[in-house]
Amino acid sequence: MTDGGSLEVVARFSAHLHGVQGFAPTTVATYTDAVERFGRWLATRDRGPLIDAHHRDVIAWMTEQAEVGLAPATRALNLYGLRSFYRWLPDRADDPTDRVPAPRIPPRDITPYRAEECDQILDVAATDPSRGGRLAHAVLATLRYTGLRCAEVCSLQTGDLDLHADSRRIEVVGKGGMPRVVPVAWPLRAILAAYLSECRPMEVGSPWLFANPRSCVGGPWEGRLSPGSVRGIVVRAGEAARIAGRHHPHRWRHSFATEVLTAGVDVHTTQRLLGHVKAGTTAGYLHLLDDDLCAAVGLVFDT
Repeated sequence: MTDGGSLEVVARFSAHLHGVQGFAPTTVATYTDAVERFGRWLATRDRGPLIDAHHRDVIAWMTEQAEVGLAPATRALNLYGLRSFYRWLPDRADDPTDRVPAPRIPPRDITPYRAEECDQILDVAATDPSRGGRLAHAVLATLRYTGLRCAEVCSLQTGDLDLHADSRRIEVVGKGGMPRVVPVAWPLRAILAAYLSECRPMEVGSPWLFANPRSCVGGPWEGRLSPGSVRGIVVRAGEAARIAGRHHPHRWRHSFATEVLTAGVDVHTTQRLLGHVKAGTTAGYLHLLDDDLCAAVGLVFDT
């Protein structure tokens, strides 16, 4: 995109997403990138400036993305980025993304760890006494016992954590800048207390709980673990423990939700723990419990 005016508008849009709407850095980057790529696409086809894009331009761009094989989830994110941009854009009454249908995203298979698999991964991770190993163990335990999103773990500061025995809580700012409080389970309290007393003092002056002075210098995750770093920790730990399946941070969130619901916690309480805006999102985990019930019936009656 060579239009200097468009560049300035996109920069203002990015600042709005971050400063006003409170979006996570990854979301800001994703939406901004989508708008910039759409602007470049318009320019290479002489379709006019970004701020004047037409409904048919959005349709053409989305169609072209599908034709080259871009994944539905990626196309949907691109559309959401454009929609956010044009609804924010000053001095424009219409939205060219209106009536542009979002790509249908096939339902994801949710494959949580079993509780014993979670324990096995943590047990193996705990055997690494190095500084990096202690950090990885603390990160994995946080994922295990809180169900936090990957970006939420990366954004934790030491001031968000209260390990006093009578309070035990983490203050989290989730998607859309929505705050919530997540209790700290006793096993996690012990692990984080040891990490804070034995490892964390080495990062003097940093506000981040999981500090990393070499991470993403000059980027949005500077001075702390990035989502990519957390993904690396999760993959290495899962493989070291010889647990089957694809390892990713959100699998730990699925595991937390499933284990909480299996223990009998109601959907709305679980919703608050996970920071879901809609209870329907949390209810998506209930089918896993149905699978367990079906397996139990089959074990009893189908043998």
